Amino acid sequence: MKLSKKLLALVLAGTMALSSLTACGGGAQNDANNTLGEDGEWHPTTSINIRVPFAAGGSADTICRIAAKGMEQKYGQSVIVNNLTGANGAIAINDLDSKDASPTELMVAGIALFTLTPLFSPDIQMNLDDYEVVGSLVSDDFILLTNPAKSGIEDVEGLIEYGKTQRIICSANAAGGATHMLAKAFFGEAGVDCEVLAADSGAQNALAVASGDAVCAIVAASAATQYIEDGSLKALACFSPEPFTGYEGLTIPTVKDMGYDVVFKSCNFLIAKKGTDQAVLDKIYSDMLEYRESEEFQELAANAAYIPDNQNAEQVRQTVADAKEFCENAFATYYDDQTLQ
Repeated sequence: MKLSKKLLALVLAGTMALSSLTACGGGAQNDANNTLGEDGEWHPTTSINIRVPFAAGGSADTICRIAAKGMEQKYGQSVIVNNLTGANGAIAINDLDSKDASPTELMVAGIALFTLTPLFSPDIQMNLDDYEVVGSLVSDDFILLTNPAKSGIEDVEGLIEYGKTQRIICSANAAGGATHMLAKAFFGEAGVDCEVLAADSGAQNALAVASGDAVCAIVAASAATQYIEDGSLKALACFSPEPFTGYEGLTIPTVKDMGYDVVFKSCNFLIAKKGTDQAVLDKIYSDMLEYRESEEFQELAANAAYIPDNQNAEQVRQTVADAKEFCENAFATYYDDQTLQ
């Protein structure tokens, strides 16, 4: 029977209730927690603690709690989801660092923590090489939107032509965010002037274009879905390595194929402290992939509008490395002291 959204809320509330519990301390873990058994399975004897540097109830939090439910069923242990927000993820990762290396001590990390944060917050220097990776939870594409009914702009060429005679106002997030950097880099490569209208969320960015307050916007694909479906906004291009096909009946071309070397995708993934047995982490991710094939997961994911990303540890590291190179180049080229004020 298909799970209702009410039932999804109850399932997630169950794991959320565990967040108020105290996770295992930093003492030495037993061998069962830190290694695979002779049968090739992982048999943890204590609860599993996952730090989420995002607010409870948000998309990343919900996705983590769905994964946590699968872990509880597989391992027979409670999975404690702790929302440790603040300092762009530094609070959560510092808590992870305070524990002994163990597969029972995990964290949901966003790609920005290792790519954007070190650039815009020099006092927060995080390197993925200092951590072990379990695998990806979710990845989202970024989309360039316009409102043809208000601006008359139907394609990227038309947007660039518009920018040659008029100032482009692009709604994105504030300096330090991914879409802000994409706007600076894309319009910088195009050689046109762009003013970034900062908003707190992708939904607000899309709304700014729909209302005519901005000429265009760069948002996560999921934030633009309703506008694309009702035809009020048009997706001109994506910033992914490949064309985006997530909207029914549409193929959104990449700016890279148009000659603009601006490629960046969001990615949230699980990490552990350096020194954790990678074999155990790989087994955890294999078990997560198996759960994603279950009917329960499919129903929970559908109710949460969650499309999982199946990058393994090595692929996640490459994604972060590529994004870091892009961010460093864009930061050096398109940001100055005045921009960062």
